[in-house]
Amino acid sequence: MYYGPVKCIDGKYKGRIGYYDDDIDEDDIECAVVYWGDMLLCMNSDLVPIECVTDKITMRDLAIRLEILYSEINKTNSKNERLELLEELVYAKTLFYERHIKSRFSTKNGLKIFISYSSLDRIYANTLYVDLAELGHDPWIDTWDIKVGQSIPEKIQKALSVADYIIVLLSPNSVESKWVQAEWQTMYWNEIENNKVKVIPVLLNDCEIPEFLKVKKYADFREDYSKGFDLLVQAFK
Repeated sequence: MYYGPVKCIDGKYKGRIGYYDDDIDEDDIECAVVYWGDMLLCMNSDLVPIECVTDKITMRDLAIRLEILYSEINKTNSKNERLELLEELVYAKTLFYERHIKSRFSTKNGLKIFISYSSLDRIYANTLYVDLAELGHDPWIDTWDIKVGQSIPEKIQKALSVADYIIVLLSPNSVESKWVQAEWQTMYWNEIENNKVKVIPVLLNDCEIPEFLKVKKYADFREDYSKGFDLLVQAFK
């Protein structure tokens, strides 16, 4: 694991976002020295068992942690605790926005992945876009890749024609959407003709899965985004 941003996945600090600076042995346990904020600005660090940290941090992880930090900052009456929480908040927010910017403007040479979703699930679509771009893939969503004045149907059709995969975000909102249905069905028939997987379902919330997609194994995002994302990425290999 490289030095840099980490998420605690177990133990006393589970869920926290920090900076992994070094590792040492403490009572015969290999531990990471983790600062709870930007290492150059933060005064607080702790020793965390190596097996309790990971450098795999999704945008969903950051969003959840930011919500918790805002809540905890508002609740605490301790100045020292508030300062420590604020340091982590600034660090997590910086990571969040840096990844958004990088995903939009960096060069991507990986798989072309069309994300089909209901506008009511835009937050999930945006999050998935950034996490896929972080891996080097070239995701596509209408809100970011169709400019004002451009033909929506034309741009969607062009993106579908060059896509390696289409990810369908399944929710009560999307199964009622005629646009979403038209998008994935276009790729579905292409999949049948070429005998190659093109359509990958992602289950966001419990819903009535369309008949043609019921036979497919879906990536389950309902309870754990990170695990669901790992399953999704495996489908590309």
